[in-house]
Amino acid sequence: MLSLAGIKIPDYIQGEAFLGTRAARPRDYVYLFRGRMDERYDFARAVRDKQYKYIRNYMPHLPWGQHLDYLWKSKSMQSLWKEHTEGRLKGAQKLFFQPKATEELYDTHADPHEVNNLAGDPKFSKILQRMRKAQLAWAVDIHDIGFLPEGEFLTRSQGSTPYDLARDPKKYDQAALMAAADIANAREAKNLPKLIEMLGDKDSGVRYWGAIGCLSLGAKAAGASDALGKALGDSCPNVRIAAAESLCSMGKGDKALGVLTEALGHSNVRVKLHAANALDYLDDKAKGAVDAMKKAKGDGYTQRTLGWALQGLGEKKSRSATKKPRRKKK
Repeated sequence: MLSLAGIKIPDYIQGEAFLGTRAARPRDYVYLFRGRMDERYDFARAVRDKQYKYIRNYMPHLPWGQHLDYLWKSKSMQSLWKEHTEGRLKGAQKLFFQPKATEELYDTHADPHEVNNLAGDPKFSKILQRMRKAQLAWAVDIHDIGFLPEGEFLTRSQGSTPYDLARDPKKYDQAALMAAADIANAREAKNLPKLIEMLGDKDSGVRYWGAIGCLSLGAKAAGASDALGKALGDSCPNVRIAAAESLCSMGKGDKALGVLTEALGHSNVRVKLHAANALDYLDDKAKGAVDAMKKAKGDGYTQRTLGWALQGLGEKKSRSATKKPRRKKK
């Protein structure tokens, strides 16, 4: 619109005009984003050209198919969930509910449904490197704020904006956070010593990725139990939550479960939501938190997440595809 009106386009606008006096040549790449979806957290970035699509999953331990109250109202989603819970999905059908690969590469011409991940195929290594480089360069260019959890970047940007925070290297060391994220979501046990070191870093964002890395490793992170235990007292609530979820997932939730229930009462709504998600992911390991989950207050997103978690804890084998219907008023 600015181009059509002949007005100078500000530097901070990321888009390019395709009409008018300031029309630019078509870009080589289109960039894509996945962050929090209503009540569920995820973190993925993608880039595609005319043929290939590259996806970088920064939370590969989470499935694409996380429960969303709105999505589960769809009859098709209810049917897919039913087939999943009853074990009838096969092959590519199951991918939606499984952990993701850290990197994905697809030939959208030969594979329009993006089922055959080429990221590990040596024949496509040059394409993978090119697409990876483009994605990382874009993240730096736009000062991607996603390398901090939402609760933390809202805290750090109080009195300002997340936009300004991302452009202040004293408050947001993006290079260090991106490096920490790479180590965390590599999901390699050999990185455990580095993850433990990250849990003691001066930057809460790096500590957060240390905890997420341990969570992603599951039982292979048992050697980090002491460091995770110390992280339960971290000054950053998102670090505490990630560390607590990791310990609980390993069956070491005596103290950690209490950290999660305490976080349900935090003043930051996004911290509450993070804790609610962690409790839901723990499934039966969250049984000791049922009373706290029932009493917890929060916005609609937090309540939906806890409601779904409680439904699963109460009726694990017959968890409903949607929330229970309300009684009609007489």
